[in-house]
Amino acid sequence: MDPDDIRRAYDRSAGGYDARFAALQGPKYDAVLARVDVPPGARVADLGGGTGLLVGRLPPLARRPIVLDFSRPMLALAPAAADRVQADLRRLPLRERSIDRAFVITALLLPPRARVGALLELARVLAPGGRLALTVLADEAAGLEDDLRACGLVPGPRFACGQDVGVVCSTAAKDVPGRGGARAGSR
Repeated sequence: MDPDDIRRAYDRSAGGYDARFAALQGPKYDAVLARVDVPPGARVADLGGGTGLLVGRLPPLARRPIVLDFSRPMLALAPAAADRVQADLRRLPLRERSIDRAFVITALLLPPRARVGALLELARVLAPGGRLALTVLADEAAGLEDDLRACGLVPGPRFACGQDVGVVCSTAAKDVPGRGGARAGSR
């Protein structure tokens, strides 16, 4: 599906999103949060976070979390306690190495080439020692670990979470574009 079509669909459904999908998304959030520690001082971003449902499940933080989404109506419903940023996962308006914990839950609804572009952006903004918790629809998980590795991320074991497959990744500093060493696709 075209990303602009997806954005328009989320724009239209924003008002009823939480009522329709909180029960479906909740177990995914629980599954990733059970696998990722979130220190109080961490800079946390829920990327593709929509209405910010994940933010309510985070432990207390010393810094305001970021909720980033490309749907303005979805972001308008995100918690006021979060910094809301309208943007596309393929072009993150975040500094390199600025995010300690990134969550991307069922948000990589992109064709394969665009998915790799978004993963490169995620690798770019993830701080050394950072963690990326990512879920994708199970029927779109083929080749995910290869894409993650090509983008300079080190995927952990897959885990089931609802209709998704989850992976927690760490940084591989020498392979992340912009950090020196090999570039994605150069091997």
